Amino acid sequence: DSQRMKKLAVDKYWQSRDFDPVRCSFYDSKKEKIFIEKLKDRDKKHGGDHHKRLPMSVRESEGGFSDIISKEVKDNMRFKAWERRQNRYKNRPGARKIEQSQKERAGKLEQLQEQRFINRCLVK
Repeated sequence: DSQRMKKLAVDKYWQSRDFDPVRCSFYDSKKEKIFIEKLKDRDKKHGGDHHKRLPMSVRESEGGFSDIISKEVKDNMRFKAWERRQNRYKNRPGARKIEQSQKERAGKLEQLQEQRFINRCLVK
């Protein structure tokens, strides 16, 4: 009976403890390998998005994605986003069509008003 109690205590102990604080590693080698892989993945990503936490004026400035002296682009993706923002007018053809039609209507209205003014002067 004492052997069974001892085995039960040992099983409970190992269910709740899987890390050796003295060696700073897991008792189970599979868990240790998984943990090391997770650390390697985390280290690869560490600091990659640090620019997202910067203020917008710094984050969106030209000096953030390129070297201002040599004009060499360091972050191509951020450069393309900046370039799209600079060329907003060119990148919206639907809006240009609307603006063009408004301009044509305004021109026709101006001609009509001018013609009416001339007609009024001729009648008097």
